Amino acid sequence: KQWYQRRVAITAGDIWKPFPKMDNNKLSEFIEYSRTMYGYREEQALGLLVCNRYNVENAKNDLLNFVPYPEDWTQLEKQTFEHGFQEHGKDFHKIKMMLPDKSVSNIVKYYYIWKKTRSKYQALKNKLKARRHDSDDDSYDEGD
Repeated sequence: KQWYQRRVAITAGDIWKPFPKMDNNKLSEFIEYSRTMYGYREEQALGLLVCNRYNVENAKNDLLNFVPYPEDWTQLEKQTFEHGFQEHGKDFHKIKMMLPDKSVSNIVKYYYIWKKTRSKYQALKNKLKARRHDSDDDSYDEGD
């Protein structure tokens, strides 16, 4: 079967079923290999393994067929980043220790996106605050 035909046969229930014959050492090795060699996150590596019906060799061969989406940050990862930034500032290597699934370069990229978004949010907040202040002044002037 072609690789895409193998995937079509998988049902949603398969994703949540543990594979009883899977050796934990093999599983850990595959996850680590996927992470270090190709930048996969743990859940991405496991998903690929499920798509390959827990065949580690087929999954390893399939690693090149997919590009993991590195900018996919969960809410918990975002909160962890913010906590790490408050604690360590721009010491991205220390922040990386808090986010083992992220590379330092990915954390730096996220920092600039986060900083830009935060700056826009702060500017909008200040603008709204100024409008409220101006409207309060206008209502005060009318009362004179």
